[in-house]
Amino acid sequence: LLALYLADVAAYQKGWTPLLKVLHRENYFLLRLVLSDNALDSKTVKQLAQVLETNPRLEELELVRCKLGSESSILIASLPMARAIRKLNLSENGIKEIHGGHIADAPTLTDLNLSNNLISDESVVHIADQMYLNRGLIALNLSKNPFTPQARRAFNVATLENSILSWLSLQIEDNGQ
Repeated sequence: LLALYLADVAAYQKGWTPLLKVLHRENYFLLRLVLSDNALDSKTVKQLAQVLETNPRLEELELVRCKLGSESSILIASLPMARAIRKLNLSENGIKEIHGGHIADAPTLTDLNLSNNLISDESVVHIADQMYLNRGLIALNLSKNPFTPQARRAFNVATLENSILSWLSLQIEDNGQ
């Protein structure tokens, strides 16, 4: 099994624990896991973070519209210990705060999508400030977040100083203004 798509299965009777316990096993060969459109509770997010830290094969995790909010910090904090994750999609989750150091220190992460969230100026500036430490992130999508042009300028400077980051989206949402 190379990919598992369990999008919009909110009626999953036993919760996510049985599946995530299987994914902790090092010999379980799963490259891509999609759990989008499922409301994930704190316990599930903590278990996913442990999977990122222990599973040497899981390369892609898609958690779009999972109502993560502040729980996303648990996943982001696990990135420096992640064994294989290359692509992480956390778009449309109501995320407000992000710790940039965890992103920059992630040894395997190459593609991070944080679009359509509520990421603050402070978080954007912090991420930009940490990009000089970036060890592998190639693509970063921060589009359609409510940060200001001042925060966007911090990223313009950061990308000039970082030769690894080759794709960056800071597109603002067109709300007719």
